[in-house]
Amino acid sequence: MQGSESAFFSTTSDLSHLTTSPIYGRIFNLFPNPIGITKIDDGTFYDVNDEFCRQTGFSREEVIGKTSTQLGFWPDDNRDKTVAALLRDGRYRNMQVNHRIKDGTVKKCINFAEMLTIGAERYAITIFHDITHQKKAEQDLNRLTRSLEEANAALRVLMDSKDHDQKTMQDKLKANINDLVIPYLKKLKKSGLDNFQKKCLSELENNLSDVLSPFLTNFLSAHQNLTPHEIQIADLIRRGKGTKEIADILNASANTIATHRNNIRKKLNLRNAKINLRSHLQSLS
Repeated sequence: MQGSESAFFSTTSDLSHLTTSPIYGRIFNLFPNPIGITKIDDGTFYDVNDEFCRQTGFSREEVIGKTSTQLGFWPDDNRDKTVAALLRDGRYRNMQVNHRIKDGTVKKCINFAEMLTIGAERYAITIFHDITHQKKAEQDLNRLTRSLEEANAALRVLMDSKDHDQKTMQDKLKANINDLVIPYLKKLKKSGLDNFQKKCLSELENNLSDVLSPFLTNFLSAHQNLTPHEIQIADLIRRGKGTKEIADILNASANTIATHRNNIRKKLNLRNAKINLRSHLQSLS
């Protein structure tokens, strides 16, 4: 198949033989991502697939024969970066760029492209992958994380400030969580998260339920020598998470988590290796 394909391209002077092929049309338009074929020299669109039209709002008639500049397809100077990569390497992968679609919306995309030279003309065959919703979900997740950090800081103040009324501070903390955290949590549940983000969100939900739990209150009070990271790991251990799973959740190595586990045991004075760390933590609940 590769030999016949090479022979085909070497005997054609343009893309017309390829783009009029029934096989080309079926593969091109069945592909689930937008695809565009453009001339590298000036960015003129030679062909686009159905998914390109669906996601950008342009019809083929509006695109074919027009340059990306005429269509306003590049809201910045990233086209120069993609052209330089193609001319240098003949391809690029996972390049994050912005594209402006017909209604003026700027979409964040990850593009994959190959350069194809036929005769004297150089073409770019580009696959576009829209990550706009994913980026929005990441931003919401970051805001949620910051809000949770503020809630945890408030909890620290609660534990350290013995002169404050504990009940009033707890009510304030609950109100902050409801006002600052829960709205983002609900929004994130409806957005497109990948598996890692879903796992992080699940842990955030568990952490929220534990913020005012007897375990966390008693644990922070009795073991103020633990770092915030060690407290987080101790809570995950208490809930039955293994070293590898904790490493995946916290985006750390298994060796790092194992070191933290040893430090937690030392700070809890668990000198006897036969004492199960999880069982001990659960006994504090």
